[in-house]
Amino acid sequence: MGRFPGMITGIVVAGIGIAIPALGGGGAVGVLQASGWLVVLAVLVFAVGEMMASPTSQEYIGSIAPKDKVALYMGYYFIAVALGNLFGNVLGGIVYGKLARDLGRPDLMWLVFSGMALVTAVALALYNRYAVPKPASQSTTAKA
Repeated sequence: MGRFPGMITGIVVAGIGIAIPALGGGGAVGVLQASGWLVVLAVLVFAVGEMMASPTSQEYIGSIAPKDKVALYMGYYFIAVALGNLFGNVLGGIVYGKLARDLGRPDLMWLVFSGMALVTAVALALYNRYAVPKPASQSTTAKA
């Protein structure tokens, strides 16, 4: 599948796994009977997506970095991961407090998190298409 398509597919699959609890009947979105099996399915789907996305994201960063700046790019990558871990906990607590606890709509909370995963996948695809410098094709190097 390749590094980048694997990473995007993994993020989408993980987003679907995150959305599965919204189907559990806890709110207006729910269409399935809430059960332990639904939780197992959600965790399984999310885990597969995570296993597809995480290793390939590091490979992708290494592949787009100039050869003399791979360590710098990887350092920025891990700073972004650390900031995501820091602010993700705060954001998760706020969204949980507002939607799940105060409004009694945990289904919306899971849909918000799933939507964030899908927006991330689209943003990465756009970044790869328009912002990442492409190597010069052999036809332009042959003319030079």
